[in-house]
Amino acid sequence: MRLVSILLALQFAVSMLGQSTGNKAIVVPDTLPLHEEMSADSRVVGELHRGDLVTIRSTIAQSGGTWCSVFQAGPAGKSGKVPCASLRWAPVAPLAPSTRSASRTAPLLPTTRAAHIPQPIRGTIYLVPLGTFRYIDLPTLVEYYRQKFSLEVRILPAIPLDSASYDPIRKQYIAERLMELMNRSVPPAVNNLSAAFIGITEEDIYLTTEDWAWALGFRFGGLGKGVISSARMDLRHFAYNTPLDFNLLHRNLAKMTSRYVGFLYYGLGISDDQRSVVREDMYSIEALQAVGEEF
Repeated sequence: MRLVSILLALQFAVSMLGQSTGNKAIVVPDTLPLHEEMSADSRVVGELHRGDLVTIRSTIAQSGGTWCSVFQAGPAGKSGKVPCASLRWAPVAPLAPSTRSASRTAPLLPTTRAAHIPQPIRGTIYLVPLGTFRYIDLPTLVEYYRQKFSLEVRILPAIPLDSASYDPIRKQYIAERLMELMNRSVPPAVNNLSAAFIGITEEDIYLTTEDWAWALGFRFGGLGKGVISSARMDLRHFAYNTPLDFNLLHRNLAKMTSRYVGFLYYGLGISDDQRSVVREDMYSIEALQAVGEEF
């Protein structure tokens, strides 16, 4: 195991050759202590969390492994030293809209109509953008549901995110507070129990009621409302130097949205079919990729 750690550290160090300072990297462990010096024995001056974005100031290769001096931008940013093996390269900067559109390899459309379409318990279904989007294309999702389930899904105006919904320590948004924000901000003319509302955000979220590092979504069936995060729906968060997969992101988003459509709009219960989008657990990208498109 020690040999593997040394090899990983050396691999990271080699990848730094020829690079200037200022490279971006993402924290891999759930919690990463920030040390005052480039040594595990030095004083801990703070901590980072999985998914935090940092800038690398410098690196030093030592007998115990390669260490990186890092800092976070912003007024609440932190700085210190961490083992380079606990970081991975950050994805490249977001693509411009025209580039993103051109990068699609296949449209997000069903090949066949759903074999079974349940009877809805609500009259209308709304998608609610929470914050700004860099990648998500909601009209594509609307067309998907029109062709797959004969659903006329409507898009409401985007709701700006507020600081009260943000956890600056974890660098994530709080799912329950986003639900409250959506409930307050949806136009009164449509905000009633006869409709289903699915808020969608590109920001990373977590639940205060669960001991999870992050969440794909949160729903409140009695209100017919749910919130979905696309932040973990592509491989950028899990694979070294992997660019955004636009089609994978939308396929997974469609499956997660269909899950909430099933629960909130159709009133479905949990399915024993592991291929169903309303199966019991849906906590990971692996689970999303394992299920099909139907209930």
